Amino acid sequence: MMNSNHIFSIYIPVVSSNHNELTMSVELAQYGIVDRIDFKINKNNKTMSAFVYFTSLETNELTKCNLKEEIFYRESNGLSSYKHFLQRYDKPTNYWIMLRNRRPVKNTLLNIHQLAEELRIYRKIINEQKNRIDQLETWKHTC
Repeated sequence: MMNSNHIFSIYIPVVSSNHNELTMSVELAQYGIVDRIDFKINKNNKTMSAFVYFTSLETNELTKCNLKEEIFYRESNGLSSYKHFLQRYDKPTNYWIMLRNRRPVKNTLLNIHQLAEELRIYRKIINEQKNRIDQLETWKHTC
């Protein structure tokens, strides 16, 4: 279930790691007001996925339609995914594929992706501490 403040959420499978919440919010402002963006690092560590949560959507000259309506229309009619061509690039190959976020995450102190990252960090710390304990045990027995 989505937070009641969010009216729509999209999933962008591949985003350059050069982007952050600010650059993406500015890029997506033509579609509506972005409340938050959750990032998930992809396996190649060079790109990430983005889950964008909007509090309002726009229908204006620039978008020609409401983003939610466009994505649902394409999805229900078996059309290809919606492509957002990045404004700051001239090449037509620079775009984001936008899909409906089928599993929106409620806004909490830490979302599931942030929790997974915290867990990864803590596992690394635990392994380092275990190695240090093993070193101290070895040192203790040699004295």
